[in-house]
Formats: sequence, C-alpha cells, structure tokens
Amino acid sequence: MTGLVNSTSYSCAVKAVNSAGTSPASTAVSVTPAAIAYATPANFAAATTRTFSANLVLVSEVKNRYRYMISDAASASSGAKYLSTGTSYSASAGYAADSTSLPTTTTYDSYLSKLFLVVPQGTTGFFRIDSHLHPNNSLDFDATDGNKLKFRNNFGKASTLYGYLTFSYDTSTKLLQAKKRYKYSYTSASNSTGGTTYTPSWTEDTSFSAAYVSFASGVYSLVSTSAAATPLYFYNSPIDLGIPTFMNPSNVTFVSNDPAPFMS
Repeated sequence: MTGLVNSTSYSCAVKAVNSAGTSPASTAVSVTPAAIAYATPANFAAATTRTFSANLVLVSEVKNRYRYMISDAASASSGAKYLSTGTSYSASAGYAADSTSLPTTTTYDSYLSKLFLVVPQGTTGFFRIDSHLHPNNSLDFDATDGNKLKFRNNFGKASTLYGYLTFSYDTSTKLLQAKKRYKYSYTSASNSTGGTTYTPSWTEDTSFSAAYVSFASGVYSLVSTSAAATPLYFYNSPIDLGIPTFMNPSNVTFVSNDPAPFMS
C-alpha cells in the first residue's frame, strides 16, 4: 500500500478475493502510519553535552583497569571537588590537574572529564593514572612549578618528553602516594611508506623520591610527608566503559607487552 501520510489515521478493512468470489469485508480497524525513527550516531562533541546524572558509589579498594572519580570529599555532596583534566592543552606542559565540582545539571562531559583509568605498572603493585578523555596523558608532576600534578603525553609524539608517576593507595588512611616515576622517550626510523615510525620506551627515574599527594587551595601537588598529605576518595565510574562480555566471552586478560610503535 502506498500514498499514506505519516501521523494520519486511516480505517482499513480486508476482503478475500479468489476464483469463488469475494468475501465480506472484515471488521474495520484504525491504523496510523509512522516514520521509522533512526539516525547515525551523534558526533562526540554533541553526545557529551547531553544531560546525564548518576549516583556516585564510594569504593573500599582500587582495582587495576577500573575507572574512577577522585575527590577530597568522603561523600558525593554538591560541594565535593573532583580531580579533573584541564580544558587547555599545552604541547610543552600537557593538561593541568584541575579541581572542579559537579554542576547542578550534569552532562556526560561533567563525568567524563573527571574519570581516570588505573593501569598497573608491571608486577610492582603500583599503578599509573591515565586521563579517560585524553588517554595518551598520564599523571606526572612538575618540579619547576611547585611540584604540581599535571597530565602529560606519554604515548605519542611530543615536543617535550616528560614521564609519569606510579602510585599506591592506602585504603585505611586514604592517602595516595607517588612511589616511582618513569621517564618517557622514543626512537624514530623511516618506514616503507615514506613516513616515520616511533618506538616508545620508559625508564625509571632513579632521582625521584616517593612523595604524597596533597590538595590545597584547589591545587594538587606532591609533598614529602604524610602529615601534609590530603585524604582522597575513589568513586566508581557512573558510566560503564568496560569491555562488554560479548566482546570478550572467554574473559581473556590484558597482555603485558608494551604499546605498539606509532607512525607519522
């Protein structure tokens, strides 16, 4: 049947027609055709501005390969501040480690900018902290800027090469301690396509001394003593960003090899 207009009501009845003749019409029914609702996915910038709200759940332990929101508040109150990735990027310095609260009306971006992935550092028992929105950037510190924490590029081409910190978390004191630091570097070589292949590597910074994370006056920084440190609280990600079971039905664990080389 053609020529029907969407959202317009029609009365329809059916008759059977064959060699024996035509049957009486069936009881009429009312139908209203409608357009099929479908569309391509929204672009990322548009999707992150959509309204989204969730309840944050405080965790008792930090697990590898999980995403968390990190706060100085033991309860997810309206005044709680959360570690967040800065909005401005500097090729030489990376992103700032900012502190922001959740707005009254939250969007996906309100949470995504405050989500961080905990990644194990081999068998050391420590972990690095990667930005979810900018996963090439890991938490480091700037000794030339009051030991402030900053997110720096550790997995791509960079104008200045820095490194990342690895941490331990005391579930009793709620203190986050930077245990080690690894310096980032890479070698380059021409490839068969006429471009350049970069092979990254990370070496322990033996000059680094363990330090605690402090949060004061809106600034995250490293301090030498636990007495000067700030208790920090980890909240589960309100958005499920893990690998779906149907994409990993055998529950294969992450491999331990280094990231692959990248090209330009």
